[in-house]
Amino acid sequence: MKKYLHALNLIPELGPSRLGKIIDYFPSLAYAWHAPQSAFIKCGLDRKTVASILALRPDINPDEEWEYLEKNKIQVISELPQKLIETGSSPAILYAKGNPELLKKPSIGVVGSRKMTDYGLAACRQISLPLIKAGLVIVSGLATGIDATAHQAALDADGPTIAVLGSGINENVIFPAGNRPLARNIINKGGLVISEYPPQTKAARPYFPARNRIISGLSLATIVIEAERKSGALITAFKALEQNREVFTVPGSIFSQKSDGTNYLLKKGAMPVLSGQEILDELHLTPSEDAHPPRNLTLDEQKIINVLSGEPLHIDKIIKQTRLNPNIAVSLLTNMELDEIITNLGNNKFIKNI
Repeated sequence: MKKYLHALNLIPELGPSRLGKIIDYFPSLAYAWHAPQSAFIKCGLDRKTVASILALRPDINPDEEWEYLEKNKIQVISELPQKLIETGSSPAILYAKGNPELLKKPSIGVVGSRKMTDYGLAACRQISLPLIKAGLVIVSGLATGIDATAHQAALDADGPTIAVLGSGINENVIFPAGNRPLARNIINKGGLVISEYPPQTKAARPYFPARNRIISGLSLATIVIEAERKSGALITAFKALEQNREVFTVPGSIFSQKSDGTNYLLKKGAMPVLSGQEILDELHLTPSEDAHPPRNLTLDEQKIINVLSGEPLHIDKIIKQTRLNPNIAVSLLTNMELDEIITNLGNNKFIKNI
């Protein structure tokens, strides 16, 4: 079945809806692949689509196409998770690299601006960490900015993450190209990369809003960290609402365009969120057994925590405000980062996690 499902999916005119009609009508997809024109008409396809099937079918060899998938270690998922099916807009097929078992686990969608601010970066990592520690799978779209930060936060905490693509799954077409190493790391570290599009499909503008329904559909709830009014993140949020899923959003400055969308969601009834624990409480989720309580802080570590907040603070200012010896401060910051008490956002800027 999967071999012919993949072969049919190689015909561009056959999207999820038309593939669904074929699956429902024919006794098998092998039969459907060889079916005459009249059978496709009877199953509810329009004549233009049928003409496309008949024109393209002779150039597609199902056996060779399947061998290509096996050679490139691409899995085909036809039995989709119930949480995705019940949205009423699920794909007919998913291509996957990595651990498909993650599709069965409870997940949280984390999305936001491609051009995030330091505030968005800090909020994303700080809110995501408790969710990751609670055993939730972080689902996002591998875009630059908030998406990539959410994926990386999961990897940094040895947690699972799923990347949903707006392109094919082959590395040479993954978009944006700069996040191809991130996709590779997700796969290598036990995560999952998925797409409903054939493996060699190049990214196209319509594919991104379409993939957003999969992000929200796989998730118990969607968190919008930072977004402009017209953005893909808001499309994901409204898809989540259509799917009867919770939407959380991080409030932002009324003077920032990057918070215009999130503040708009608040006006529309999205739930404001200030921490990952609030989300766990609202969804009645408890931390996994692997989660460990934070250790006791030393006096000098407490000095550092006292000057840190959700706003990134450079190491020079930390040393100045705590009056700690620079060498001691560097050592303490390193140990606290390893213990996940604080987060280094890059360029020696830190935020606290507790």
